[in-house]
Amino acid sequence: MPEVMQAVHAGRNIQAIKFYRQRTGVRLEETKQAIDDAGRGR
Repeated sequence: MPEVMQAVHAGRNIQAIKFYRQRTGVRLEETKQAIDDAGRGR
């Protein structure tokens, strides 16, 4: 999901969370963890 990674790298985590949830449909808690991990390079 390139738009998610672009948002993460630009520091726009809320936008990244919105993109991720729209694409995957997972819960907010899981989405936030995934975005946090992506921001740390995991």
